[in-house]
Amino acid sequence: MKRLAYPTLSLLVLLVAAALRFHDMPARPFHHDEGVNGFFLQRLHDYGEYKYDPANYHGPTLYYLALPLTRVLGLRDEALRGLSAIAGLATVLIALSLRGALGRTGALAAGALLAVSNCAVYYSRYFIHESLVVVFGLAAAAAALRYLRTGHAAWVASCGLALGLLIATKETTIVHAAVAVIAAGMAIALRPGRALPRPSAVSWGTGAGVLLGVAAVFYSSFGQNPDGLKGALETLAIWARTGREAHVNPWYQHALWLWEGDPALVVAGALGLLLVLVPAVLAMPARFRALRGGAPLVEAFPGRTAVALALGTIGILCAYSLVAYKTPWLALNVAVPLALLGGVAVERVGERSRVAAALLLAAALGFSLHTTREQSFERPADETLPWAYAHTDPRYPDLVSTIENFATRSGKGTSQALTVTSPDYWPLPWTLHRYPAVGYWGKVPESIPSGLVLALPGQLEEIARVAGAPPREIGRFPLRPGVELVLLERP
Repeated sequence: MKRLAYPTLSLLVLLVAAALRFHDMPARPFHHDEGVNGFFLQRLHDYGEYKYDPANYHGPTLYYLALPLTRVLGLRDEALRGLSAIAGLATVLIALSLRGALGRTGALAAGALLAVSNCAVYYSRYFIHESLVVVFGLAAAAAALRYLRTGHAAWVASCGLALGLLIATKETTIVHAAVAVIAAGMAIALRPGRALPRPSAVSWGTGAGVLLGVAAVFYSSFGQNPDGLKGALETLAIWARTGREAHVNPWYQHALWLWEGDPALVVAGALGLLLVLVPAVLAMPARFRALRGGAPLVEAFPGRTAVALALGTIGILCAYSLVAYKTPWLALNVAVPLALLGGVAVERVGERSRVAAALLLAAALGFSLHTTREQSFERPADETLPWAYAHTDPRYPDLVSTIENFATRSGKGTSQALTVTSPDYWPLPWTLHRYPAVGYWGKVPESIPSGLVLALPGQLEEIARVAGAPPREIGRFPLRPGVELVLLERP
């Protein structure tokens, strides 16, 4: 590439990535989990309260990092999802920076594939932890690679910072760390080359200190909740049990979701995987002969980074496939390395034919854009699509507007009383966080005050008995697949 071509094309990739991530964020209603996360953030925003709970929820970085956006934009959907969009954009930027590992063409192709990936775009518009997991994980890997290439100790501290943020984001860090160590070890064994730099004791200590310090600051709520540090250690046992009991799906489910939601990315990544591992495997006999004969090690192997990436991709897919707990956003952890491998595929094909590489990249980007437009924008809450997992019904805003209109007509506004007897009601606490008179009972209480009631159809007889007469039915509204809510008025 000419001198200015790479930064110009990189800027174009980032602009496309930003447009796809920031456009019309509130179009899709909040998911159940987004509503829960929004509720915790609202408590932190309004009262400065947050305590890490290892039994039910993931790490604290999501809330603290979103807090500045809420200070600027207020408690709005755009502020919450804006953090995920920024993280998704940063992930693309880091991929574009991996020129030394993937090659200029490979890094640019990887960034472009990630920019338009349906999985990456969808969950960059989703206020959950996964977008932070992948950006911190990729940042840690990029910092480690920079250290191996330059030997500068500052990159050890940078890696510690990224890993500290990753640990404070989600308990699955241990899975990623194990896969990364195994993949790196196997890559070093497969690929001969110069000795790797060894960090000094000071560098190791600085990196470890930054890692532990960052994690401790977040888990302890910046010193306000020391018990959060204990919870950070307890979470592994708790989530190991959860991983066996909740959201159980077949072992191949993540691969199926990726194929249904991001087929072009899967094909490009699989091609890169083959172009990296096949030559490495074929060259192994020559390596063993060289080792036995004392001859110089042959250089007919792909680079260590590419081999580690390929093995790591297989490893993370296997790790998430072996765990019974499966939700589609976990597939983002596989989609990102697949995009990097897709970049490797374009780089390797381009070494033989630039035309073929251009056609490969154009086909992958075009098909991905088509898939993203259909699934992330035209039908983002369609339950038949892979990423819309038990998603809030697209008609949910009708329920919200009906409640708001009733409150306006009654003259009570945000002080309107609403008794929620249904045990299924998320993301309503986030959506109606400005309404302090809403009570979330999850069952029919012993008494029901006058005002609105939100119930399940099966609770209507009990509500009539408690109220002394059947309340007036205003309407019925779908919450998510299999859950219908009835809005009532009790005089």
